Amino acid sequence: MVDPASPDLDALWNEEWEKNLLDAAMAKVKRRLDPQKYQIFDLYVNREWAPEKVAATFGISVDQVYLAKHRTMELIKEEVKRLEREVR
Repeated sequence: MVDPASPDLDALWNEEWEKNLLDAAMAKVKRRLDPQKYQIFDLYVNREWAPEKVAATFGISVDQVYLAKHRTMELIKEEVKRLEREVR
């Protein structure tokens, strides 16, 4: 049985909280973003496709894949910060 006061439980709770916060932020950004831009991000970041494969799939340059990733990550970071402020 895990001691409720254990530092391991705190770490586990914090890890789960951060994952849920990130998931919520990603879902919100996904709804706001152009579907193709989110799909480029998803294939490159979440599904770990090579940037060249993503670029070829969408008929865009590799630089555009990197740009879509960067812009989407920035939106997600902003949304995480907004959600954190909301729960305080």
